[in-house]
Amino acid sequence: MKPMGPLQALAARFPVTQPWEDFATRYVPRPQPVGDDIADSLLVDPSSTHVIVGSIGSGKSTELFRAATRLRDDGSDLFVVCEDADLLGDGLLHPEPGIVVRRVAQAFAAMSASVPLALAGQQAAARVQQRAQREVDAVFDALAPTETTDLDDLRLIVAALAPRRAVVLLDSFDRVLPASDYIAAIERDLPALRRVGVGLVLTAPNDLLFLHWREALSHFSARHVLGALAPAVPEHHSFLHSVIARRDPDGLIVPAARESLLGASGGHLRHLVELAHAAARLALRSGAVVVSAADVGRALDDLGSFLASAMTGEQVTILDAITRGQMPARATDALVGLVRDARVFDDGDGRYRLHPALQARPARRVA
Repeated sequence: MKPMGPLQALAARFPVTQPWEDFATRYVPRPQPVGDDIADSLLVDPSSTHVIVGSIGSGKSTELFRAATRLRDDGSDLFVVCEDADLLGDGLLHPEPGIVVRRVAQAFAAMSASVPLALAGQQAAARVQQRAQREVDAVFDALAPTETTDLDDLRLIVAALAPRRAVVLLDSFDRVLPASDYIAAIERDLPALRRVGVGLVLTAPNDLLFLHWREALSHFSARHVLGALAPAVPEHHSFLHSVIARRDPDGLIVPAARESLLGASGGHLRHLVELAHAAARLALRSGAVVVSAADVGRALDDLGSFLASAMTGEQVTILDAITRGQMPARATDALVGLVRDARVFDDGDGRYRLHPALQARPARRVA
């Protein structure tokens, strides 16, 4: 296989989708990381439940991973399981009550099945995997139909599967939409887990910060909100620079291009990574040997074209008002959708700002 050139290798270090196993090598501490607070709280009360709320690309997964790492390195007797919940089953697009308990059961089964591989060979591993699968099947059977499953059923199911002093951290629950489905999926599961002493950390979509959906946050022991990063804030600026530097040790993104990336991303971590990836590919295509500010500008144009498309008339009106400095008087479904999709950033206290890719580009309504 032909080896990758420097720019190809650079683009590969800015993956559009982040493999779960790469967090250990790609992680950069966020300013005031909430993962430390979550770990400290779970060490005091291992049965507490936590939710990390933020927009797509705000760093929820890295904070969850940070909490898991702290718990595993602490030396306590906690049994810690950290999994991507979306990889444990058939996805999270249509959850129902009991989905959290199922994912916890599957996470325990996956963890217990992996232990004998290094201890007693393939035969022992196969026996444990078969038992674990029977346990998971029992969970599915016990939860169907879900409307007849009461709290005691959930408690008995989890008690049968969970070791003592266990903490489970499940990523990807922020993919559960609409927010009403998220509420339905957790309102009975969290009390059941707490009653049997299982600690839990989930991610959640930004929607839960708005309107009547805020009621879902009351089900957790603690809420941890990841606000929008702003490149103009020195601490945030330094953090965003470190995200780039961690992946560009050879300095192929010239200083002017790095600054352009920070401004173009608007402080949105996923867009920062995606823009760097796209700029490196554009530079490679043009025959350049480094990434310039012009490459970032072209990548930003492409992102702007995407963000400006497929919006409702109400969303376009909101964008026009924010452009004129007129902040929305109240949250609406349309505004929540703009914040969730990172077309608009919520800076708190009723202040919003447009993504830089939209500032000089008219939004397009849905046909």
